[in-house]
Amino acid sequence: MKIFILYFFVLLTNLWGILFTNACSCARMSVEEKYCNAGWVAHVKSLRRAEVRDKDGASEYEYTVKLLKTFKDSKTCNQNNKIDCVYSKTNSAACGVNLKDGQEYLLFGGYEDDGKRKISLCGYYQEWEKVDEKLKKLLKDGDMDKYCK
Repeated sequence: MKIFILYFFVLLTNLWGILFTNACSCARMSVEEKYCNAGWVAHVKSLRRAEVRDKDGASEYEYTVKLLKTFKDSKTCNQNNKIDCVYSKTNSAACGVNLKDGQEYLLFGGYEDDGKRKISLCGYYQEWEKVDEKLKKLLKDGDMDKYCK
């Protein structure tokens, strides 16, 4: 009986370790730090979501978005009113973001080596109507760059 209990305890410990290690983990950063580390920052409208495969065959979401206002972009310029795609993992354990069709968001994202726009829970994403007015003003006035060294 003692062996069974010990075996059960070891099994539970291993399962807990697997669950814990599969969780999304991000470094704690302020909004300003996330802005500075982002490859692009934009106010977008999510138009539709499709599940696709990445280059390694893993499932990811491809969000078709309208770039309403681009505040920062390290790869391109003047992307306002352009339709583009943004990619994210399909589940939160892999730091995936779930955007709702028709909703507007403020997104801080990065670029893959192939130029694809990526977002994750480690970046910043917020429904536009819930974004702090001070942050909106800093972005609109171009004052967020002063926080970047």
